[in-house]
Amino acid sequence: MSNFSLKLFENAYQLEPKAEQRLTGAIYAAISINLILLLYLAYSNGFLVGLLIFMSNLFFAAYFCKFLWYQYRPQYRLHFTLTTGGVRYRTVSAQKEQEFEWEEVDVVRFEQDRLLFVLKNDEQHEIGMDKIQSPTILQQARRKIKKIAKKKDIMVVV
Repeated sequence: MSNFSLKLFENAYQLEPKAEQRLTGAIYAAISINLILLLYLAYSNGFLVGLLIFMSNLFFAAYFCKFLWYQYRPQYRLHFTLTTGGVRYRTVSAQKEQEFEWEEVDVVRFEQDRLLFVLKNDEQHEIGMDKIQSPTILQQARRKIKKIAKKKDIMVVV
């Protein structure tokens, strides 16, 4: 079998381009409003109203910072990567990346919207396949996993 690397969740956790553009525009508008309200707070006596609006708009600024963090640090994005050597994945942002080799896998179980790897030491790795947006990539991944499992004598449960 030739070497391959199939990154399943590539851009699966991102919005469509138009929605992302609208969201980015809304974030820029919220940051502009924050700056205007900051000036308003500095030069007026309506401190309480301005402070409440300012604090509520900080949510958008925090989201924008998170957006920028993932743009400039792609190694922290969620992913599921299959290689000939093994599997690497991160399905939750705050978790560290999980990794195991095919030789450690005892059973691969396909369920409706998730994939379960049971290792020989009874450790289980569950990956939600509902995040994959393209049915073609999903079928390609299932075929690749089954092909690798057959070659490595790993039991596959469908």
